[in-house]
Amino acid sequence: MFTAIVFKIIAKFYHYILAIESRFYRVYIADKHVFSNMGGVNLRGHIYLYSTKIQVGKDVSIWPNVYFSGDNIVIGDNVQIGYGTIIHSSKGVVIGSNTQIAAQCYIIDTNHGTARGELMQKQPLESETIEIGEDVWIGAQCTVLKGVKIGSHVVVAANTVVNKDVPPYAIVAGSPAKIIRYR
Repeated sequence: MFTAIVFKIIAKFYHYILAIESRFYRVYIADKHVFSNMGGVNLRGHIYLYSTKIQVGKDVSIWPNVYFSGDNIVIGDNVQIGYGTIIHSSKGVVIGSNTQIAAQCYIIDTNHGTARGELMQKQPLESETIEIGEDVWIGAQCTVLKGVKIGSHVVVAANTVVNKDVPPYAIVAGSPAKIIRYR
């Protein structure tokens, strides 16, 4: 009984940290317990938050060495985020429920400008929201770039660079991503 109460308190604390709207920078979180009885977040190892606003749904599994940076990251229910994935948001990244993101993916909603006559490091940043639908599978080492909308039920093959919108039920592969067939 006492153990169950302690686990509930700890689970609520960690869920609060991951669903923050206050300012937590450079937060390192490690947790060895899986709070499945709370319907909460399953931290499978160390994760890194360099984020001011992140919302995480229920039954989300985050594997070791995942980095979250920037603002306005929204993760739906029953999402899995694999080892070493980096998610950076300046404007917004939305990940739909029941989505699986494999290891070492890079999801970034920002890019540098490329105007002539100005040093690259002085170029303004350009940001557009990324939206990933429900029941999406993103294979290992994929890159999803700014402004992309991935429809629901999409499969993104390993090592794919997604730089354009992907319609629902498509299977895409390559660099840049091309539709190879539909589910």
